[in-house]
Amino acid sequence: MFRYIIVRILLMIPTVFGEGALVFFLMRIVPGDICLTRWVDFGTDLNPDTLNFCRQELGLGKPILNQL
Repeated sequence: MFRYIIVRILLMIPTVFGEGALVFFLMRIVPGDICLTRWVDFGTDLNPDTLNFCRQELGLGKPILNQL
């Protein structure tokens, strides 16, 4: 019984990492920009500096593996 519990706990590790990677890549293929969604208020003008700051803050300029 102890071995069964240990095996199940060890199998959870790759499952959690796999689920995290799957969610990350699914969120990457969704169309749109999170910074635009976050800051635009139905047609108001957005300062490009604010948009660039948001992208830097979220690390969207980094390679995909670094973002993950």
